Order: sequence, then structure tokens, then C-alpha cells
Amino acid sequence: MTDTTDRKRLLRDPEWLRTMYWEAEWSMHDIARYCGVTHRAVLHFMRWYNIPRRTQSEAKLVKNHMRGKLFGIALRRIREREARQAAANAGAATDQPPRRP
Repeated sequence: MTDTTDRKRLLRDPEWLRTMYWEAEWSMHDIARYCGVTHRAVLHFMRWYNIPRRTQSEAKLVKNHMRGKLFGIALRRIREREARQAAANAGAATDQPPRRP
């Protein structure tokens, strides 16, 4: 199974989605980029799991705070951690999605 397929499965985990959106302060576009889907797919699952969205003013505050260097560093660290885990688990087939970053 490819890394992209594993990431798409993360959208089906309401706890992961809620954590990344509210606690890690990722935007729907950031989550979509990480999972390799469109922001509409993220919106679909957020509605499905009744995860509330930020107001426009909250979104602007988060965007100004998280954009650029901070998000890039966080995403790079997550990808490096996943690569290390994949190398450690080489040869062990599993249908479980990767752990939440």
C-alpha cells in the first residue's frame, strides 16, 4: 500500500481530523495537501463527523500564525518520522494507517 493511500485513510479517523484542525491548527487545505486529496474531501469528512469549522476571523488568525516556515517545518518532521517508521517496519505488511503525527 502506498503512502498516499495510508494518508487518505487518516481522513476517516475523526479524532485525527479534529486534532489536526483544532489542536495543530492546520487548515483544511493543509490537511488536504498532507493527505493528497482536495479540500472538498476534507470538508466532506468534517461535515460527516460534525467537526465544527473556524469562523473567517479565526481562520485568518491561524493562517497568519501558521503559514510559511512553521507549517513547512512541521510537515517535514512528520514526513521524516513516517519514513523512519516505514524503514523500521519494512517487510511487515499491515492494513493499519500510520500513527497520528
